[in-house]
Amino acid sequence: GANKSFTLDAPKGIAIYGDFLYVTDITHVRAFKLKDGTNAADVDLTPLGASFLNDITADEKGHLYVSDSSANAIFFIKTSAGNEARVLLKHEGLRGPNGLMLHPQTGDIIVASLGGGVILKITSEGIEQLDAGGPFKNLDGIDYDAKGNIYFSDFTGGVVYRLKQGGKAVPIAQGLKSPADISVDRKKDILLIPEFSGDRVKSLPIQ
Repeated sequence: GANKSFTLDAPKGIAIYGDFLYVTDITHVRAFKLKDGTNAADVDLTPLGASFLNDITADEKGHLYVSDSSANAIFFIKTSAGNEARVLLKHEGLRGPNGLMLHPQTGDIIVASLGGGVILKITSEGIEQLDAGGPFKNLDGIDYDAKGNIYFSDFTGGVVYRLKQGGKAVPIAQGLKSPADISVDRKKDILLIPEFSGDRVKSLPIQ
């Protein structure tokens, strides 16, 4: 970006909403202007108990949801209220939350568990484990396509799965080198898979 002097310590998840790019960076969420890359905001979640922020996603109102794999927590940031932050959920049942997405039909938070190797659904009633099949190892990224199918990566297992509503997860890419925070291009029906140990990004058509 234009601000060459700004240093990120250990960036993980990214999300775009409006004119800003949001990045998780250990215990901070930092915002940058898309136009010129300048740092626009710095939200310190340390006072809320943050220790290892991982993924981040935004809803249609610009609210941010941030996972903390070490603290077993999900934080909520209201960007429309001066980046007011609070703990949305902190529970051992999250089992090392990593990838986050908002279900396109229900709005529920869907979590890929790094420590538990499970897919979780967070509702107003609590934490529910989705019957996705398995066993899985250490789950990382998660996203959905235009039809509402869910995709998630198993970092240790080297596999990316597709989970259709009411079905079991089916592997669609195997033998990957540490597939990390995946992303779906819903306009082009392409799944982007960063391979952490392979130093490359793989693109996969998902029609």
